[in-house]
Amino acid sequence: MAEPAEPSRSGLNVVTRGTLLLFAATLVFIGASFVWRVLLVRTLSATDWDAFSDSIAIASVVAMVGGLGLQNTLARNLPYTTSDPERRALVRTALLYGGLSCVAIPVALYFAGPAIGAATGSSAVTLGVQIIGLAWGFYEAATLLTAIFQGFEVVWPYAVFVYVVGPVLFVGLLGAAYADPALGISYPFALGAYAAAYGIAFGLALAYTWRSLPTRLPRGSRAPDRTVPTLLFALPLLGVAVFSYLNGYADTIVLGTVHFSEVGTYVASLTLVRLLPIGVTALSFIMLPVTARLLRTGERAAAETTFATATKWTTVFSLPLFLIFVFLPGPSLLLVYGPAYSSITLPLMIAGTGGFLSTIVGPSAAVQIALAHTRLLLVNASVSVAADVILALVLVPPYGMTGSAIAWAIAAVAYPGLAAAELAYLDRIHPFRRTYVLPLIATALPAALLLTGLRFVHVPGWSLIVLGALLAVFYVLMIVATRSVDQGDSMLLGIVERLIGHRLDFARRIGAWGLRRGGAPPTGGGP
Repeated sequence: MAEPAEPSRSGLNVVTRGTLLLFAATLVFIGASFVWRVLLVRTLSATDWDAFSDSIAIASVVAMVGGLGLQNTLARNLPYTTSDPERRALVRTALLYGGLSCVAIPVALYFAGPAIGAATGSSAVTLGVQIIGLAWGFYEAATLLTAIFQGFEVVWPYAVFVYVVGPVLFVGLLGAAYADPALGISYPFALGAYAAAYGIAFGLALAYTWRSLPTRLPRGSRAPDRTVPTLLFALPLLGVAVFSYLNGYADTIVLGTVHFSEVGTYVASLTLVRLLPIGVTALSFIMLPVTARLLRTGERAAAETTFATATKWTTVFSLPLFLIFVFLPGPSLLLVYGPAYSSITLPLMIAGTGGFLSTIVGPSAAVQIALAHTRLLLVNASVSVAADVILALVLVPPYGMTGSAIAWAIAAVAYPGLAAAELAYLDRIHPFRRTYVLPLIATALPAALLLTGLRFVHVPGWSLIVLGALLAVFYVLMIVATRSVDQGDSMLLGIVERLIGHRLDFARRIGAWGLRRGGAPPTGGGP
């Protein structure tokens, strides 16, 4: 049965634009995060850096409770509502209860700080948790505000106010202190700058929402109360959010308790690994409201095509990073952190493998939220975090950061992997079409052999960037060489042409040659 071209093209259009914008913002976020981490690693003592890393891990878990799952609730339910009064009720409920929770975050962490510091044996962690808790309160509040616009398929407020402003301001404050010999970067200054940067980001998000929300959601008569259905829908998502963050940091917390001195080195490797899913993360943000809209209007085939095509093309980013981190881990760490962190490579290889496997299933969790399978997601998140905690408790004491990496990798795969399996079994939705799997394998196998050979020769740091770009090009060439171009790719090319305002005739000729037999010819001109 032929897939409806127009809804698919419409979905891909919104997804492509939103993903590219959020991907660019994510690169800024990752770049700024790299810079401030490197600045802190190179200027703070090892003890202070360990305390800073541990404080972020602890505070972030508590902050997830403050979100109450309302961000994803807004993003999924706003496209499903059919009237402005319903939307006003939904937004009002989310802002009331979400706002109260965001205030509770720094208060709770302030009073819990001394106990947490005593548990870790570090007074620096006490101060860190208290001040970073304030920053996370601001962060969750900004995320809640921008989630309203996400529900209207508007990405840039989240991209700017959540991903760009805070990290860039933090880098600017640290850079100013680093450039002034009389000031320098001290541990208290780093904490204060972190909170100030995210406070300013929240203030800007609040000002934008106050000014722009009425244009998206006009004022009107008081809507019926939506408190109970909104909170009931959000409750499983709250559990998912908390468990997902525990899944990312539980092993780090266990490592900090048992082998505190290894936390900084482990976090350095994990920071690289967190680059792998940024394409899928950016895709998930816009896939949620777009899939919800398509499913509400009965365009299931369009939702499936959008999901499969977008997943296929986000791999162009994660696959090269995976291959470089796993097969050239030493040069990767040396390029970013210098020789002090380049000798311990096994955690990067283990966590990198888990990080990549978690990306190849695409934004499965976001699609499950759009389908309202929130209870299944809660089960998946529970299984994942249980695996992380249990494996960390078993493996970290004898194996340190290597055990932590094993726990993280298995947990990272479990959550999206279970979501993908459930989507395939219950809803017959998955991205693993022949046109995705074949070029993935055709790229990974020869590239792995090549990089294994490079481990025995000196690889300069700058060459890793060139090598990553070449691997991305090789993946695209394998899509063509294995004749894995399909209808979704054709529509995506038309959308890209519309974005840049230029017809890509050479790409069309190459795509036509690589078009899988029986597929649709390349579309012209985009939507």
